[in-house]
Amino acid sequence: MLLRRVEVAVTDHKELSARWRAVRLPERLWRASRLSDVWLMALETLRPALVAEGQDGALLQSQLDALLLIEDDNKADVEALDLLCAWAGRGVALLIDGLDHTLGRIDGGAAALARRLEEEPRLLVLATADEAVTDAALKGVFSTLTLSPLSEAEAQALVARLGDGAQPVVTTEPGRLRAIVQLFAPAPPLGPPRRRLV
Repeated sequence: MLLRRVEVAVTDHKELSARWRAVRLPERLWRASRLSDVWLMALETLRPALVAEGQDGALLQSQLDALLLIEDDNKADVEALDLLCAWAGRGVALLIDGLDHTLGRIDGGAAALARRLEEEPRLLVLATADEAVTDAALKGVFSTLTLSPLSEAEAQALVARLGDGAQPVVTTEPGRLRAIVQLFAPAPPLGPPRRRLV
């Protein structure tokens, strides 16, 4: 949900959308076994929008098929990312849910991602992760923000700060606020989950 909101914010913002194309990938990229798979999945995700804009879907598909034949991981990584950025027509703000799980399945994935982020100015990655970023290669590349669930009192204070229009929700319909807090609260036996925006 968080990355969906970021996607909408980037897409709806005149200046941001002129500079970046937001591409939100599905949660936990189970099919990714090398970094080029992530770039290819981003292209597959972007394809419907490109075709709707009048781009040649058949040409894109033939280029995707050609990339799948590249056996060298580094060459596939570089060429797939270049193709993604070229088709996007501007910078790519790649939104990945569960980055720690994705990189955990890719041999050398953290170092390769850090390298690409340093070398490719057309790429921006915003991601969530269940675990803290501990890989030394990524520590200098990502800023980390730890998010925890709000208590009911914190949720009430937040809604109260939203202005006069939101105040009736807190005072006249507290059940609606309680339902939201309960919906997003952690399950008691598991303890409070932490999602990290990296």
